[in-house]
Amino acid sequence: MTKRRKRVTDLYRDVFSTENGRAVLEDLMKRSNVLEGTFDSGMDALELARREGKREAVLFIITQIGLSLSDVVTISHRIIENQVNPEGEEAYGR
Repeated sequence: MTKRRKRVTDLYRDVFSTENGRAVLEDLMKRSNVLEGTFDSGMDALELARREGKREAVLFIITQIGLSLSDVVTISHRIIENQVNPEGEEAYGR
C-alpha cells in the first residue's frame, strides 16, 4: 500500500468511526441496497447499473474502514428492525 493510499484509508476510518459517520454509513447502507440485491424483474439495464453503482460505492466504504462480516450483520439487523440510533453506542467503532 502506498503512503497516499494508506493516508486515504486512515481518513475513511477516521470519518466513519465517529457517531455521525456511523449514522451516515447506516443511512448509506439502507439507501444503496447493500442489504439486498439490486435486481428487480422488469427493470431496465440503466436502472440496474445505477442501483449497482450505489451499492458498490458503499461496499467500497465498508472495505476501506475494515468492517467485519459480523459488524455488517449487526448494522443490517439494526436497519432491518428500524432501530438505527445515531446517538447510541455502536459495535463497530474503530
